[in-house]
Amino acid sequence: MKKLISMIFLIICNNLSSQNINNEMYNEALQMLQSGNVNQAGMQKMYDSFSKEYDKKTENTMDALSKQYGDFNYNLGYNKAKSNLHLDAIENYNTAIQHKPTFEAYNSKGCSQYALGDYTGALESFNKALEFQSDNQTAIQNKLNAQQQILKVEYAPIAIYDIKIANSDQEGNIVTDYDLPIYSDNTYYLKPKIFYKSNVKSKVSLQLKYFKSDGSLIIGDTSHEGYSTKVDLITNGDESRSLIGWGSKTKGNWATGRCRLEIWYEDVCIASKNFFILPDVHNDNNVTMPNYFPPQNNENSSGLTLKRKVCTSCNGKGVDPYPSYAPTYGLDRVIKDEACPICGRHDSHYHKSCIPCQGKGYIESY
Repeated sequence: MKKLISMIFLIICNNLSSQNINNEMYNEALQMLQSGNVNQAGMQKMYDSFSKEYDKKTENTMDALSKQYGDFNYNLGYNKAKSNLHLDAIENYNTAIQHKPTFEAYNSKGCSQYALGDYTGALESFNKALEFQSDNQTAIQNKLNAQQQILKVEYAPIAIYDIKIANSDQEGNIVTDYDLPIYSDNTYYLKPKIFYKSNVKSKVSLQLKYFKSDGSLIIGDTSHEGYSTKVDLITNGDESRSLIGWGSKTKGNWATGRCRLEIWYEDVCIASKNFFILPDVHNDNNVTMPNYFPPQNNENSSGLTLKRKVCTSCNGKGVDPYPSYAPTYGLDRVIKDEACPICGRHDSHYHKSCIPCQGKGYIESY
């Protein structure tokens, strides 16, 4: 009997200890949120730690923390969107929706997708928002705007289905070939090459928008209002075309980070490309070589240890987290029942290989 009582007492103490740990973590998390002195990594670590201690007795506390974490990510995404960092904002909105799906989170996500020219994704988000508030006039108008833009893209005289980026010098000679990693210290002019289809021969005027990693539009002395530059094409069937490069004859012109190219026809974005300018970790000779990563040994001649890190661009998946689309030529995109395991989308699309890690999911350096 005494042994049984001792066992029950031990179980109760263990449960109380777990409850105290949970309460301490929850209170600390709330203090972080209320003080405003918090970053996403810190909050994620707090949430993960709390999750490990989760049990049925702390269900209400866990639910409250999850919702707080959702609010935190929504506010973080909203502030990023105001700074034109829509790609980063969408990541925060996705986390917010996972923990606390709301009208505001879906509608704001749709606005960021719309700003990036992802009108199909925006339409999907606005429809989700209307499930929360079916008579909200703002979301209804947003949905109509997205539908109009989708029609404009579908019936544009040119359908761009791929964009590749190279690094060239002032004379147009390729320094870093298309789809090879581009390092900041070796950049001159970034030269896009588009692959497109057109049903009729026609002259098409395109506007190009280049964005820095901080979300700001890059403009120069020859830029038109709202665009970096413009190009005129004569389209005829299935073709590819290298466009004028953008940058400087000064080496190292492009700063490190995730940049973006948008191609506009009249008032609609018909294609876009996210690309990365990588840190200055390799010398010039390595940049243009196919095998640009260090050898697969543990130490080099200097005694430095080779370290492998998860690629932060694709989170170790080896593919671009943002979807790419093939042209539809006026037909509706196929909607699938199962969500894409990479981005969660249901429409027909594909994911390109992650450029920074060349599809390996990790990057190695000394």
